[in-house]
Amino acid sequence: MFGDELLKANKALVNGDYQKALKHYFKAEKTAPWDAHIPFGIGNTYFSMGDYDKALTYLNKAVASDPKYANAYNLIGNIYFNRKEFDLSVDFYKKALGLDPSVINYYTNLANVFFQMEDYPSVINTLGMIVPERVIDDGLYNMIGVSYLYLGHFEDAISYFRKAVGINPNVGNYYYHLSIANRNQGNFETALQYARKYVQLEPERSEGYQELGAVLLDLEIYDQSIQSYEKAIELAPDNAIYYKQLADVYTWIDEYDQAILNYQEAIKLEPQWAECYNLIGDMYYFKEDFEEAKAYYRKTVEIDPDFAQAYNNLGGAALRDQDYQQAVSFFKKAIEIDPESDIFFDNLAHAYAGLQQYDRAIASVKKAISLNPGDDDYQTHLEELVAH
Repeated sequence: MFGDELLKANKALVNGDYQKALKHYFKAEKTAPWDAHIPFGIGNTYFSMGDYDKALTYLNKAVASDPKYANAYNLIGNIYFNRKEFDLSVDFYKKALGLDPSVINYYTNLANVFFQMEDYPSVINTLGMIVPERVIDDGLYNMIGVSYLYLGHFEDAISYFRKAVGINPNVGNYYYHLSIANRNQGNFETALQYARKYVQLEPERSEGYQELGAVLLDLEIYDQSIQSYEKAIELAPDNAIYYKQLADVYTWIDEYDQAILNYQEAIKLEPQWAECYNLIGDMYYFKEDFEEAKAYYRKTVEIDPDFAQAYNNLGGAALRDQDYQQAVSFFKKAIEIDPESDIFFDNLAHAYAGLQQYDRAIASVKKAISLNPGDDDYQTHLEELVAH
C-alpha cells in the first residue's frame, strides 16, 4: 500500500500534478512515517509549487529521518539559492557534496551559487573537480571562461571559450565572450571577427551590436562604430549605456553637438548619472562655451559630491577665469576625494602660482612627481617654478 502510494505520488510530481502528488504522499506518510523519501517528496512538491517555507519543513524532516540524504540537502540549497541567501545555499550544497561526491549536479549547483556571489576563483576550483575528467560540457567551459574573464585572466578565458565553441559552435554568447576577452588583450581584429559572428547568430540581441561598436571604436573605424551603437539603440531604446557609448564615439571625432545630444538621451533615462553631466560639461568646454560647461560641472557635484574629476574641471575653469583662490579650493576638494591623482596636484600648483604662492606651488608639483615620476611635464613645471 505504502509503495503504491509513493509510486503514484512520484509519477504525479513528474507530471506536474502537484495536488495529486501531495494527496498520495500524505497517504503514504500515514503508513510509513519513518521513510525519509516521503517528506523529501512532499518537500520537493512544495518546492516545485514555490512554497519554500513548507518545502523546508518537510525537507528538514527528511534529513532528520536520514542525516545522509544528500539530495535533500541539495534541494534545501536550491531553496536558499532561489531566496538569494547564498551563504546558506553554499553550506547545504557542500553538505550534499560531502555525502555524495559522485553527483555532477551538486558541483554545478555549488559553482552557480559561487558565480552569483562573484566568487570566481571558487567557481573555477569547483568546476575544475569535474571538468574535463568527469564531464565535458560547453556551458561549463563557458562558465569557467567567464570567471577567468571577470578575474582579468584573458588568455585562460579565451582558452575555455574556444573549448565551448569547439563543442557547440552555434551558441552566440561564446563568440560574444571571445570578442570581449580578445578586445581586452588588444587583439582587435580577432575580436572583430567574433563580434560579427555573434551578431550573425543573434541578430536581435542588442549587446552584440554594443560589443561590435566597442571593437570598431578600438580599431578607429568610427562610422561603423556609430552605426553599430545606433543598431543597439534601435533594439534596446531604453538602455542608457548605449546612448552614452555612442556619445563617446562622437567625442573621438570632435562632433561635440552629437555627443551632447546622446549624453542628454542617456540622462533622460538615468537622470542621476553624474558622469554624463560631467562629460557634457567637457563637450561645452571644448566648444568654448565655458559658462555652460561650469553649469554642468556644478550639476555633476550636486548629484555626486564625491565626483573628484568634476571638482578638478571646476578648478580648471576657475584657472581660466584667473580666479586662483577659487581654483585652489576646487583642486583641494578634488584631492581630498582622490589623493592619488598626480594631475590634481599639478593643477593645484598652477593655482598657487597664480596667487604667487610659489613655495606651495613647488610642494604641490613635487607631490605630483612623486605620484607619477615618469611625467616629464611635471619636471619641467617644477623647474619653471624654482626659476621664478
